[in-house]
Amino acid sequence: MGACGQNPTNTTSSNTKTTGNPSNAKKHSTAKSFYSKNSSNQSSSVWNDTKDDKLASFMVWGQTMKQSYTQCTPDRNTTYTGLHYPNDFSDNKTAFSNHKLSAGWSPDGSNKYKVNVVAIYEDTNGGSTIGGRIYLFTIQDHTPIVYYTEQNQGTPDGLVHFEPTQNTDLSNGFKNIVNSKKTATPKSATTKSSNKSGSSDTNDQKFVFPSRMQGTWYAYTDEDKIQTVSFDGNLWKSMGKTDKAFEASRHPSEITYDANDTSKDNWVVATFMESNDGIFKGDENPSRIVNIRGWYQGSGDGTYYYNTTQTVDGKKIEVLTEAGGAMIATTAHYYKSPALAKEYASNDYYADHHGDD
Repeated sequence: MGACGQNPTNTTSSNTKTTGNPSNAKKHSTAKSFYSKNSSNQSSSVWNDTKDDKLASFMVWGQTMKQSYTQCTPDRNTTYTGLHYPNDFSDNKTAFSNHKLSAGWSPDGSNKYKVNVVAIYEDTNGGSTIGGRIYLFTIQDHTPIVYYTEQNQGTPDGLVHFEPTQNTDLSNGFKNIVNSKKTATPKSATTKSSNKSGSSDTNDQKFVFPSRMQGTWYAYTDEDKIQTVSFDGNLWKSMGKTDKAFEASRHPSEITYDANDTSKDNWVVATFMESNDGIFKGDENPSRIVNIRGWYQGSGDGTYYYNTTQTVDGKKIEVLTEAGGAMIATTAHYYKSPALAKEYASNDYYADHHGDD
């Protein structure tokens, strides 16, 4: 996914100080937010945590068109061309289909505004000022509507203009999730085979993260906050969500996504990849790279993690790098303590890769 002040999925991304292109989001087509949602009356609300998770998994759709989307929240605003949604809604300078309407963040979908925004995803196109886009998933007049903008400069009326998406896969997928109906992964995001069998949660199928990666890691965000990612056996804990990792060889080649089936919402597929495939060169090679993809993710690059030992001011420090995209572009650095994360927040390292390198 792209970068909201950072991460994807389920795929990743976060609001960390970044040094390269944004990553695929866990959910990261799986990115989970730090904000607290109203958990009361979840079953009857228009939007809730379960539906938000469904949408995060569904957003691997963007990767079929080589786009990478990151979930954005009040704690982690959009960054594309200087737009900061959802915070910018308070300026009341947003137009929908050329009509200036009140809009705002509504995590339960309640009718607070003309346009009630339940989720936001962006693709920053690697930080470029062109080619990116922001999607708003909204409830308007009790109807699910997906709006988008690619606006990258000011307009005579001083408004940011959003239009309804013309992509029927995306709009219908969102409608089905809102209405709690079965949602199929877009055809272009799946392979031709059809194996709908799942995988049982047994020890021999678990992907255990490397010992060097185990434990809790800390990153310092653009908003001067500490965020964490942790690995415990085969558990991946990131942005308020814990996922179970399984061997890629056990993952079905195609799974029909069922919005009513929550049994595997916290499953991801993990595998090792070699670092000497031409992306990293010579001494830049990091340790083994772990690639994580959403259980329902039919295509796309997922989220990557790898460890390196860096020498800074004569001291050796252990760094966990988060990355994404086809070129494994660096999106965040994590450290073993909050103090280190703050001290080295702006550091770049020799092993960092920026997609266009």
